[in-house]
Amino acid sequence: MPVIEYSIAEASGNRSTLSVSTYLTNTGDAPTEGMHLVVKARQVESGIVADEQAVRVDGIDPGETVTPETSLTVPSQYNYYLDAILWVDGVVVDTARAGASLDPTERVPANTTERDVGLQVSDFEGGAGDGRPTAQPEATGTPAAAEGPGFGVVAAVLALAAVLVLALARRNGEHP
Repeated sequence: MPVIEYSIAEASGNRSTLSVSTYLTNTGDAPTEGMHLVVKARQVESGIVADEQAVRVDGIDPGETVTPETSLTVPSQYNYYLDAILWVDGVVVDTARAGASLDPTERVPANTTERDVGLQVSDFEGGAGDGRPTAQPEATGTPAAAEGPGFGVVAAVLALAAVLVLALARRNGEHP
């Protein structure tokens, strides 16, 4: 997924509504079906999910690009990660993250390892930004990781062992 874009759609009291969008291109040979995009606003320092929305994205023809858009309402005066997760038939196929600075004046002094960010957890209670998802992804019978590509841990350990054997052989003057 390319960049996530956002703009302030509305600011009222201690709440801001963000209009969030991204670009999705169908690089396959057939129209897409069964896709949805989940967009989350996660407060940077605490990781609290302030709001989450799901957008259904279907019928993208091969070579076509669409721009799904949704709104997230979050407490103002905080910085957020905007996470986008693309699901196809209950499987995560891509993710992206961007920053949303609603408190751009915050400065972090050099060599500071700990600082108070003034987090008010009560700002994240109730309302549209209560952190509960508005739509649940469809469950699959098997976890996605069990069917994912790659060789797994065993192959990685074997590759590491082979590299160590070659390094020791060269160090001892042997050439395999």
